[in-house]
Amino acid sequence: MQFVTQTVGKQYQDFADESSALAAAAGGYCGRDGNPESDLQLLQQQWLKTMSAWQTVQWVRFGPIVQNNEDWRIQFWPDKKNLVSRKTQQLLQKDEPITDAVIESASVVIQGLSELELLLFDEEYTPVYAADDPMAQRQCQLLEAVSNRLKKTTSQIAADWKDPAANEEWLNTIADQDEKQLASLRNGKIVDSILAQVERVKVDKLGGPLGFKNRSKQANGYFSESWRSGSSLENVKHNLAAIKALLAHPDEYDLSDYLIEHDQAELAQKLAASLDSILTQIEAVDADLKVAVTQPQSKAEIAKIYDQVNGLNQILREQLAPALGVVLGFNSNDGD
Repeated sequence: MQFVTQTVGKQYQDFADESSALAAAAGGYCGRDGNPESDLQLLQQQWLKTMSAWQTVQWVRFGPIVQNNEDWRIQFWPDKKNLVSRKTQQLLQKDEPITDAVIESASVVIQGLSELELLLFDEEYTPVYAADDPMAQRQCQLLEAVSNRLKKTTSQIAADWKDPAANEEWLNTIADQDEKQLASLRNGKIVDSILAQVERVKVDKLGGPLGFKNRSKQANGYFSESWRSGSSLENVKHNLAAIKALLAHPDEYDLSDYLIEHDQAELAQKLAASLDSILTQIEAVDADLKVAVTQPQSKAEIAKIYDQVNGLNQILREQLAPALGVVLGFNSNDGD
């Protein structure tokens, strides 16, 4: 289980490092004497890097992230009732200073990346930073406090993956297993997580903005993940690239190699070809997802990506899981 305790742990450490850099950048920005516009752009770039790190490790559905239910604290999405904006306004309208302690006790809705995206990219908020008034100061207090909260959350998760006691507890759950059983358990955890992520991409990240989840079936770009920053498709790309890395990484976990060793070379090739095709199709889309679903031609391109992801989902569920002898667990997208 070296992959689980080391490689995934490293991915979380990368995410924690980017979160720490974001908190430092937020502190520097709010104490600035420089150019507010160019400094904000630098801060926005660091948010995008932090979000990319999260999207890369988002597929992991085991370990500390599940045990502590931290994913909602890291990113509150889908936000069907616009809770992030509503709770932000409620907090900004109060008189008390917005400190780290205030955010610690606040709703998870405003403790992570979704809140920071609102403060850094939304047109209602970004011009305020350049003003010399109390609201600019309160936004900066909120920006710094939320950044610090995200840094604390991600640092704790990364530390949990390194904690020998936590690792021992994890390994005890698989004690007395022979090598074949260990491989099956490892593959089960990973395939379950991959499938859940691919279904989330299909149902929420693409199907949502395409209107497939609505009764009216009307496309709505504001249902896109990260629509404020325009990084919705970039998120999907990181999600699928992370899965592709799981398929062929000779220094870490190499699912393709495992399949080839077990007479499933054709299936390994099919999975790789499916992921490559989807990633190529995403690169060809010349618009952000929020806008793309409102234009006939680009909407058709997004719908094609949706169909390709659905095809990948079927390969995982109907071919990969049985080939590995994996019994799939329940996930929140089951039944869609």
